[in-house]
Amino acid sequence: MSTDKVNIPKASTLMGSLRSMGYTFESAVADVIDNSISAHASFVKILFPTNPLDTLAVGIIDDGEGMTGEELFEAMRYGSMASEDERDKDDLGRFGMGMKAASLSQCRNLTVVSYDMNSNLSAYIWDYVYIQKKQDWIVQELSKQEIEKLPYFGTLKELKKGTLVLWQDFDVLSKSSDGQVYETLVDLRKSLDVTLALIFHRFLAQ
Repeated sequence: MSTDKVNIPKASTLMGSLRSMGYTFESAVADVIDNSISAHASFVKILFPTNPLDTLAVGIIDDGEGMTGEELFEAMRYGSMASEDERDKDDLGRFGMGMKAASLSQCRNLTVVSYDMNSNLSAYIWDYVYIQKKQDWIVQELSKQEIEKLPYFGTLKELKKGTLVLWQDFDVLSKSSDGQVYETLVDLRKSLDVTLALIFHRFLAQ
């Protein structure tokens, strides 16, 4: 008779492999915006550094329904919802991988901050460098003091609702641009408007 044995994938190896799924910067941003549409956001704002001395971070903010701490923790889980589960007709996600895989294909540091419907705040971070160090699936919960220091959090704080997806530590862009991350982000910002308009034209027309 066969014997069941749990065989958990190595965290750093699998996460590293998932980071190489072939996303472009534009398609990765679009995948995150899919989540905003699913959260019934009325607007999405994408923030870039505007000065070479700014913190190198990209923020995607929406005014959608947001998540409780428990919901956000689950949303950060790889494979957080099976494709066979019933989903809302306007929910564009399928495998519970999109936001994580898309984001971490572009950076090593993914932070998600969200207000729930009662304006309670929570935030979690996937840090690929930390995963490599700990060799385990450790997602870090941020304190309110740490959240306050995050780039672009002030914009979300003014809304008192919605979600901020924050990308930092752009190792992929750094390698492809010989370390010219800021200059590359400036160029990507210019091209992103056109790309997103093509992808989301049916939503923009509503």
